[in-house]
Amino acid sequence: MNILLNTYCNLKCKYCFAKNIIKSEELPKQISMDNFEKYLDFCINSKSYTVELIGGEPLIIPNIEEYLYRIYKRGIFKKIIIFSNGTYNKNVNSILDKYNKLIPISLLINVNAKDDIGTELYENLKNNLDYMDENNIDYDLGINLYKKEQNYMDFINLASEHHKRAIRWALASPCDINNLISRKEMFYHHYHNMMDTVLDFLKAAYERNIKTEIDCSAIPLCTLDDLQLRKIATYSPVLLSHHICLPSLDVLPDLSVIRCFAMCNDMRVPLSDFKSDKDIFRYFIKNIDMSRNNIAMDECQNCDIYSKFRRCCGCLKLSR
Repeated sequence: MNILLNTYCNLKCKYCFAKNIIKSEELPKQISMDNFEKYLDFCINSKSYTVELIGGEPLIIPNIEEYLYRIYKRGIFKKIIIFSNGTYNKNVNSILDKYNKLIPISLLINVNAKDDIGTELYENLKNNLDYMDENNIDYDLGINLYKKEQNYMDFINLASEHHKRAIRWALASPCDINNLISRKEMFYHHYHNMMDTVLDFLKAAYERNIKTEIDCSAIPLCTLDDLQLRKIATYSPVLLSHHICLPSLDVLPDLSVIRCFAMCNDMRVPLSDFKSDKDIFRYFIKNIDMSRNNIAMDECQNCDIYSKFRRCCGCLKLSR
């Protein structure tokens, strides 16, 4: 379960999965301390002792230290995970270092190519990574693949330079899906058209002895041909057993909860209506995942995965 601290960001990523939330005029731009304390209470009641902070970009919040202090002073939380694009001001590093000595902090850095964010921000990212290396602040590197012929080698090189033996990645869903005529057609073409890029990326990591770990939903195997399946078995065999997408549970600044950013317009529920994160998870499984089990491909009808889980592989937004 993640808490959205703010809805503003210093980047405008073309693939941004939080775009609808960031543009929302209904939500506060930043969570109040009162709501943040209520969220921490909910985590404790859920016996969930890792606090996961997302945005927007949480590390550009002027008073980010106060949120970290509120977590620390509870004295019960075991870890803080911060999702960031890594281009934050260097002055934030001393805050991270300070609190990392009090409670373990780990960052998941979503890396964008220099061509996309410019030399200045990219150098800022590299300097921040160097600081974390020097001060033993834990972090993982991740990338979103969103277009054919994408420059992912900056990312692979960065991971190698920082001696990362595992990296995170995801295949971003199209942002303009609501304008598509045929979801079934898009489901196939999205995965099919991106597969050469995905396989080239996986191969590049494989050749550097870097393990690839997929975030969010997996690749529907029925969209792949035999050669592609063999390549996946070589480069990243874990993909063959990672089938369906599950609720991530994102709590917004007004303490409403969405299944995930991709489904943010489908359903929001008040955090206060539930006793624990497990209750919310089960609610979304029942009312979104299991109630929208549309067949995305003809192959679904005779698929063992669909038969077992009663839903399609891949991103639920594409398959419903």
